[in-house]
Amino acid sequence: MKKSIAQISIIFMIFTLCLTIVPQTSFAAEVRNEQYATGVYSLAFPQLVNNDNLQVQDKINHDIQLFLMKFMQPDGKVKPEEAKLTYEVHYLSNDLFSIEFTAYTFWGGAHGQTISTSFNYDLKTGEELKLTQMFDYKPSEINKAIFAHCEKNSIPLYNDFKGITQYPSNFYLTSPTTPVLVFQQYDIAPYSSGIIKVELK
Repeated sequence: MKKSIAQISIIFMIFTLCLTIVPQTSFAAEVRNEQYATGVYSLAFPQLVNNDNLQVQDKINHDIQLFLMKFMQPDGKVKPEEAKLTYEVHYLSNDLFSIEFTAYTFWGGAHGQTISTSFNYDLKTGEELKLTQMFDYKPSEINKAIFAHCEKNSIPLYNDFKGITQYPSNFYLTSPTTPVLVFQQYDIAPYSSGIIKVELK
């Protein structure tokens, strides 16, 4: 019996030593899909997992929860007849996280309302990134891209739209160097043009 216990102890020590010697690899950031439905509300949303910095991960997940709460409790509006939230992760690495939410609400009337909201995070600091922090596009370059995109795709703009007057705040990333600007319905074009997405190259 004593011999068996001694052998087990040695094996356990060797196993522990091996675990210590094997280099620890960091986990890659991932997104876990979550679903929530109650009454008129149907929500699909992500939760960040496996990020190296748990404080950053918790901060971003908390931001997402606040966004969901705001969607379900719109200021100054009665309860909608239908409300649906979906999302798409456009870019995810160990450094950057870019996500777009699409919210559809129907309050009655001829048609519902669709709003696209994007968030871009630095996964090392938890900071939400702005377009002007990451890129140095001139307004003239952005306007050129908008008009070229709409002309190529036959998207009608407002007749009096001459270009942006301030830098857009709503964008997502398809790569660390490729932003896509998002313009809501009615921003620069009539409702029939829908949400307009312009890639900057």
